Amino acid sequence: MLKRGFTLLEVLVTLVVLLLGLLGLAGMMVKGQRASFEAYQNQQASNLAQSMVENIKANRQSLAAYIINSGGAAGLSRTNSGNAAACPSANCSGNDLAKDDLLQWRRALTGAAEQLDGGNVGSILEATGCIQALAAPAGASAGTIMFRVSVAWLGKEITFSNPDTLLNCASGAAWIPAASEGGNSRRRLIFLDTQIYPS
Repeated sequence: MLKRGFTLLEVLVTLVVLLLGLLGLAGMMVKGQRASFEAYQNQQASNLAQSMVENIKANRQSLAAYIINSGGAAGLSRTNSGNAAACPSANCSGNDLAKDDLLQWRRALTGAAEQLDGGNVGSILEATGCIQALAAPAGASAGTIMFRVSVAWLGKEITFSNPDTLLNCASGAAWIPAASEGGNSRRRLIFLDTQIYPS
């Protein structure tokens, strides 16, 4: 019986096939990490929006003091610092509490709790928050108020751009990439519409 080993050509072919398989696996790992990061940012944005909704509901008589986007593309971001309020204190008014809530929200949006080399390390890229007053739905009880809390941020991948003008939080922000890099199609947005009934 004739015994022989692998030829150099067989070894090279095997290595090429193995290399192609490993490259495909590496590509899948990169895509998986990007998808995981996008999901993480979405969850963080949802948490931030929900926390502000709860703050507004607890201070409903001062809703007007929370409005930081009355239909335009601006919002609360790392570029507008806001002012510290006198809360908490014994003389803290509803408007002061709203101002303090907005300041704390801005800090959460920009990751001010964590710093690296003198800069904020946020969990969401270029996070921007918006709060809009909305018209109460037809047939709603007198005194019903409705508002929208939105959080916009910069995504890694290009997706579709929502043309709805009501969803324009940060649509004109300086961090929106150039059209050649995806433009507004990389802007992510989550929003919560909330209705408060008169007590």
